[in-house]
Amino acid sequence: MRHRTPSNSASPKLARHVHERSLVRRPVEQVEASGVPEKAGGILPKRPEPAPCQRRLLLAEDDVETRRLLGAALRRQGFEVVEARDGLELLDHISPAAYEHRLAARGIPVRRWGAYDAVIADNQLPELCGLDVLAVLQCVRCPVPFILITAFADEDTRAEARDLGAAAFLEKPLSIQDLQAAVRTAIEPH
Repeated sequence: MRHRTPSNSASPKLARHVHERSLVRRPVEQVEASGVPEKAGGILPKRPEPAPCQRRLLLAEDDVETRRLLGAALRRQGFEVVEARDGLELLDHISPAAYEHRLAARGIPVRRWGAYDAVIADNQLPELCGLDVLAVLQCVRCPVPFILITAFADEDTRAEARDLGAAAFLEKPLSIQDLQAAVRTAIEPH
């Protein structure tokens, strides 16, 4: 089967979308050599570890390259990763899970289509910050483990995240190993 090369008249948005999608599916060596920032070159593990039985994660990060790197690293570990670009998109993904949880808590059987084993979110997201989304989850009593990542950590933010029930609080720049350890710790009892 022959693959067509996009013509010059193709939409730049479509070309960027195809390019971004192709980076996620290539082996790590090709991703690192294809324009991913050099500072991120050493964070992806060289060999995949045993899969943790296809747990489903929701990753919210507004920086495209960071989201792509984190998502690829988590997928290499066997996780299914759903990505969100901002706080509203994150909330859109979480809403069905929160609704299903409320129904299940009342004894109404649900299929759990929207369920996530953990949420990983940057605190500085456009539209709604990570702490705002975490507060919504607490209000609706949705017990999904929430891992907050931020480049702007101060003691007040840490305290608020703790009070809202964050499973982990990670500072950027973060290592993939620290993120994977936080995810495993967060989902282990669930």
